[in-house]
Amino acid sequence: MAEAKSQMDLNPFKAAQKAGEASVQRLQDVNDGLVQSKTAFQILSPTIQSRVVRPDQHSKAGRIVERMTEAGFTKQQINDVVLALVALRDEEMKAAFELFAGADNLIDTEEMKTVVPMIGENLDEEQIRCLFVQADKDQSGSIDFPEFCQMMYSLTPKAKTGGILDRQNEFVHCTEALDTALAALDADPSDQGRVEALATAYADLIAAEVAVAEATADQNKEPFGPRSLLTGTLEAGKKAKSTVVASTALKPEIQARIIRPQDHQRAGRVIERMRAWKKKKFSGEDINNVILSLVVRPGKDFQEMAAAYALWAGEDERIDAGELKEVIPLLGEDCTPEEIDCMFNHADTDGSGFIEFKEFRTMMLQMQLKGDGRERYMLVGLARAQAYADSKM
Repeated sequence: MAEAKSQMDLNPFKAAQKAGEASVQRLQDVNDGLVQSKTAFQILSPTIQSRVVRPDQHSKAGRIVERMTEAGFTKQQINDVVLALVALRDEEMKAAFELFAGADNLIDTEEMKTVVPMIGENLDEEQIRCLFVQADKDQSGSIDFPEFCQMMYSLTPKAKTGGILDRQNEFVHCTEALDTALAALDADPSDQGRVEALATAYADLIAAEVAVAEATADQNKEPFGPRSLLTGTLEAGKKAKSTVVASTALKPEIQARIIRPQDHQRAGRVIERMRAWKKKKFSGEDINNVILSLVVRPGKDFQEMAAAYALWAGEDERIDAGELKEVIPLLGEDCTPEEIDCMFNHADTDGSGFIEFKEFRTMMLQMQLKGDGRERYMLVGLARAQAYADSKM
């Protein structure tokens, strides 16, 4: 007992010690960045210097200058590479690409291992492989100039640990895991264990796609100019419209349960689709009841789903397979008819051919707007996996 107490007494000291060490490391990083920045500004042209404004850009430019100088590159070549990382147009990356690509005007996997350190990144071999796979959009085995440009835009600003590079690595690994799961199911489509493994692979990939989208939301995905400005404005307009639609159509107590921007956008999508549906005119109360069923209280107050169930079930008070194909898109989900059929079979646990209220509640808990979305991804993953298995039988 005394030993346990002594151990507890040491914990605050250890925590303080770790915090002190972290603080010292941060100060060292700042100092290193200042030294690197001073060195970089002795090499870089005034035009490029004016674009290097944030601390992380200063540090990265310093690393590029230091590494390229040691490797014997000229001052002009160093400026070309730093310019590629703060470029506003594709043309500003041309010189850097030609420097790394060589005579064939392509960057292969081996050349990539040279490129990455020279552009100021500290990546291990597996991270470099994943970055290459992400950049090689056409899967040709090499990176051409357009692909190089998109890769460089994604690295500006510098991707922090836990940022876009890590998310891209996860996406590549999930893509490869999906290919493995598909091949395993191809060998035996009747194996339920392999179907479930494929479902998990699909769910992981959906989660990875969402994570990459969130991480790249503030990245320059294409050169700044009239086209990118128009694209960004239209995209921002769509998101803003969905958010405004949700905020104007929903009761305050329901709005209060919708927190994340992506959840506001999905709620807006549900509202827009319900308003545009030609088979039936939904009232404002109907719309609020449907959104309410997607944001039930933490205690799982199932009565908050009752009105939505009654709306979808109709006069016979039950949902059949055909009705579910109409319901799922109206809930803001984009699934194929085959996937919705599998979703129906998964929800219809008693095999009655209909979804009763108890089964509806279970399905809706998986489709909630809040949380990390994992249950919803798994539901869609199961549907996709079963649909794929059925197509192979």
